[in-house]
Amino acid sequence: MKPMRTAAVWASLATFSTITAQGVVHVVDDDGGPGVDFSDLPAAVAGAGDGDTLLVRDGSYSGFALTAKGLTIVADSAAPPVIDGGILVEQLAAGQTAVLRGLATGSPLEHGIAMNTNQGTVRVEDCNLVGQDGFNVFGTFGAGHANGYDGALVQMSSNVVFASCTLTAGEGADLYDIDYDIMGFGGRGLTVDSSSIALYDSTVTGGDGGSDGSGLALSGTRGGAGAVHNTGLVVSSGTSFTGGQGGHGGSALWGGCGFGGDGGAGYAQNGGLLGHVDTTFTGGPFGYGVAYYGCGNGDDGPDFLPSGGTAVALPGNARGLSVPAPLRAGVSADLVLAGDAGDLAVVAFSTDADFLYLPGLSGAILVGGSPFLITAGVVPAGGTLLVPVQFTALGGGLESLLLHGQAAFVETGGAVRLGPYSAAILLASGF
Repeated sequence: MKPMRTAAVWASLATFSTITAQGVVHVVDDDGGPGVDFSDLPAAVAGAGDGDTLLVRDGSYSGFALTAKGLTIVADSAAPPVIDGGILVEQLAAGQTAVLRGLATGSPLEHGIAMNTNQGTVRVEDCNLVGQDGFNVFGTFGAGHANGYDGALVQMSSNVVFASCTLTAGEGADLYDIDYDIMGFGGRGLTVDSSSIALYDSTVTGGDGGSDGSGLALSGTRGGAGAVHNTGLVVSSGTSFTGGQGGHGGSALWGGCGFGGDGGAGYAQNGGLLGHVDTTFTGGPFGYGVAYYGCGNGDDGPDFLPSGGTAVALPGNARGLSVPAPLRAGVSADLVLAGDAGDLAVVAFSTDADFLYLPGLSGAILVGGSPFLITAGVVPAGGTLLVPVQFTALGGGLESLLLHGQAAFVETGGAVRLGPYSAAILLASGF
């Protein structure tokens, strides 16, 4: 089946434009210059209004916090803006939405991203988020933070999606200074507490454990888990969870030695519900001991470590959806859908988000309200379907419009499988 005509796909955008109050775009560029509103993200976040869009050009920016404010923060180029610090999203009220797309944490402070007490919607897409390595403060025993930080810490947040993201934990601190340093454990790629989250086509990795280089003949520490799921709901599709490597043991001149640390679990489930399709769990490799003195290696981490809760393997295969972002008026682009050959692909777009777990459909409904449905076509033998899209104007004086997108696929046998989320971020002419 041929893709739908571009005009038909976007014919109803004017309807969306009249029912939303958002729309102001602020350009953020660390180099400054004409047309630039802010040179750093903390000032841009503080100066923008709820529902606005921050269009971030490539460069280096400070970490920032979204507190009780919903914003769309999107990279303006293929080169991701680097955030030299962590990202915090907290206290979003019901009806508020935070979308982060195309960002990377460079020198994070604490967690790559932390979310806490959010009743609103959080969507993170095409982001590379890295937790800070554990560290010691020279000359002060225990003053640092020896354990690695999480790639993502999600607490008490009811509607969270990671799509096409990389979440990597920090490494545990190594031991060098025999008087003051502390050896740390690897951080967790993801920690989930009392939250509902979905992950699509993402990579989640725990941090390596700390190693001994002090001459005290200590054993290496344990690698961090790819994910620790304490309470709440996790839906995973096409995602990998991998534990960090155990730290290496050290030796002393008098012949003492340390053993290798154990690798971290791929996924440690202490409670809650996990529904997964096409998801891999891999324990981290062991750390090396000092073989010369007879001190052995650690053990590989378990792929899956269940100590509570329920894990369910969902039927079918992972599917794919990618909406280019940002989309500019008058510029053509392609929606990219991936599925099994013969699937009938449908895409829904809405200004509203939702989170409704439907295990019978192998996923969760993530768009709400009255979505605009696109019958994209039948997935060809190669497994990838391209749908050209273009819009001419937003109307209503809007500068930007956020649409939540999600694909669904009807298999040749009639079964329906929910696909992933992707945000359509539309910009008016001139941006």
